[in-house]
Amino acid sequence: MSDANQATIKAFNNVVNMPANTLQDWLKTEHSLALGFKANNAEESVGHQSDKHIIKLLELKHDEFTDEDIKFANKVIGYVHRHIAQKPQGDGLKTLALLTI
Repeated sequence: MSDANQATIKAFNNVVNMPANTLQDWLKTEHSLALGFKANNAEESVGHQSDKHIIKLLELKHDEFTDEDIKFANKVIGYVHRHIAQKPQGDGLKTLALLTI
């Protein structure tokens, strides 16, 4: 695995500081189910779909990451860094705190 991919995995694990089982439990809460944008009248929000992918990545060993997994991990890293820079307040901060340092 390349040094760049190793760095991505390390950065991903730094910004997603919640164990997979804790994130899975949170996704089942009423608060979590009420949040997020549902594209095309989907039952599940875009965020929930992303969270399920995050859980999958948290459960992988480093050498099991595919190129698509690395691409998604970079997307998550960018998302978290952008939202931290916006300095969210209130519920936005609480929600973001679930996925960040």
